[in-house]
Amino acid sequence: MNILISEGTMKKNIVLISLLFFAFSGMAQQKVPATVTQPAGTADGTKKAVVPNQPKAPVDLSKSVLDPAVVETSIKAVVERLKNEKENKPLLSCEFNSYSMLFESYSKLPRVEKDTRIYSVWYKSVADNLNKLAKFRENMELAKLNNETSKIEELKVNYKDFVQKMIYLLEHPQKVGGKGG
Repeated sequence: MNILISEGTMKKNIVLISLLFFAFSGMAQQKVPATVTQPAGTADGTKKAVVPNQPKAPVDLSKSVLDPAVVETSIKAVVERLKNEKENKPLLSCEFNSYSMLFESYSKLPRVEKDTRIYSVWYKSVADNLNKLAKFRENMELAKLNNETSKIEELKVNYKDFVQKMIYLLEHPQKVGGKGG
């Protein structure tokens, strides 16, 4: 089997191979600082690990502003997800936990009531109830794994009732200076 390669193609291949060789050999010789976090010394001489994801200074949340559209979108996303939950595609307990953490973070912002006109206690209540729904879902998943059909049916009834109450709570936030919830 004869393979004919033109002289121009041969030169291009040689140039390409040599460029790749030099590029990779140059990368291998570079001195790159270690990415491993080294222990930092403290005032008393002991060492502690530096966690790169932590801010170097405390974050001042007093000047933070929360966009009401973001909150409204979050509420609508949770309501839509709860309303569209199907038997074959249930909400997982980790989803409830993530939504709960989101509303918990809203409740901790100092200007949340001023920015969104919704009481911070309402955000905390939503977060707590989403945690309860996560526990419900965990218990349902465990009952399903253990083939406890009577417990599954009992939990389903209570779960559906609690979801309806949660949807109502989300659709009727407690407005500052107004009626709600």
